[in-house]
Amino acid sequence: MTEKDPFELMKKAFLIGLGATAVTMDKAQELADELVKRGEMTQKDAKGFTEDLKERAVKEKEQFETKMREQMDEYMKKAASKFGFVTREEFDELKAKVDAHGTSHCHTDKPDLEPVTES
Repeated sequence: MTEKDPFELMKKAFLIGLGATAVTMDKAQELADELVKRGEMTQKDAKGFTEDLKERAVKEKEQFETKMREQMDEYMKKAASKFGFVTREEFDELKAKVDAHGTSHCHTDKPDLEPVTES
C-alpha cells in the first residue's frame, strides 16, 4: 500500500460510511413503507423501526468518528516523532521549566515566542 494523505483517507472513509448509512436508511424506510402498505406492519411500528435504525446509525457514526480521531492522533504523533517535532505537552513542560528559571540570564531583544496553534 502506498502512503497517501491521511486526511484524504479519513475524509473518504467518512464519506463512504455516510453514504452507506444514507442508503441503508432509505432502504429501511422503503421496506417499512412496503410492510405498512401490505398490512404486515402498523404505521406506529414502522416509525419505531426507522427511528431505532436512525439512533443506531448515529451511534455507529459517532463510534466511527471517535475511532478515526484516535487513529489520526496516533498517526500525527508518529509523524511528529519521526520528524523530531515536540508535542504540545512537551512544549508546555519545557516552557514551564524555562519560565521557572526566569529570563534574567537571557539577554535578547526578541519577544517571547509562543507556539503556532490552529484556530
